[in-house]
Amino acid sequence: MLHESLVDPDKPKPALMEDAVWRRNLKLLHKYGLSFDLQVYYQQMDQTCKIVGANPDIQFVVCHTGQPARRDPVGRQGWKTGMRLLAQMPNVCVKISGLGMFDRHWTMDSLRPFVQETIETFGVDRCMFGSNFPVDGMMSSYSNLWNAYFRLTAHYSADERRQLFFENAKRVYRL
Repeated sequence: MLHESLVDPDKPKPALMEDAVWRRNLKLLHKYGLSFDLQVYYQQMDQTCKIVGANPDIQFVVCHTGQPARRDPVGRQGWKTGMRLLAQMPNVCVKISGLGMFDRHWTMDSLRPFVQETIETFGVDRCMFGSNFPVDGMMSSYSNLWNAYFRLTAHYSADERRQLFFENAKRVYRL
């Protein structure tokens, strides 16, 4: 049977994280050894922590570096605060990706604060890089993006970079 909010426009579908059926089904991921990729904005991160905390046996991955869409001071502070909240949850890691969606004319200087803040907040063992291609291909080439990530992490040790660029994804996604 279809969820009543899908068929009755007078009863709008609740926010996904508030939906009891969704929450019950989310718990099934642990049974099957699956992780869950979170695509949330900073305004949703407080509520996300409640979901994550209620599911300590599930590995959650924050996608697109926590989607720092607002680049004004309020947006940047909201993003930092939300990411710090999520970092307190031991079953959360971050995929550093998708930054081009929010900065179409990005440079290494414009990416640096988001990449560094994320790694400093979550630690090298809970971050991994992703390309978000083909979407980010509208903003840059694949090689330019990866070269920027490599240069932005040049000060990390070889072992730390291996974690960021390979080992963490291998572990989290069981590759």
